[in-house]
Amino acid sequence: MLLSMGRTRHIPKDAKPTTISLTVSQHIAFQRLQIERQEEGSSKPTLTEVMLEGFQLVLKRVGLTDAELEKLFPKQVQRRAAVRVIPKRRRG
Repeated sequence: MLLSMGRTRHIPKDAKPTTISLTVSQHIAFQRLQIERQEEGSSKPTLTEVMLEGFQLVLKRVGLTDAELEKLFPKQVQRRAAVRVIPKRRRG
């Protein structure tokens, strides 16, 4: 039996959780973005990923350089998930 793995983590482990509030129309707009990305062949973005992408665009417009943005938002290294085979239990 193979152990099924969940979604790979895209958020750094040192990130602190926070809360945002969205109106119904804002939530629908976010879902449209998810659908567009999936139709393009990309993976479905999380709300955190979309918020970070928007935050980067705002900071770029304010005048931060690409090097400064790279320091604030380093690229996450994607590691392959380890798949383990779980042996069956022997019944007495």
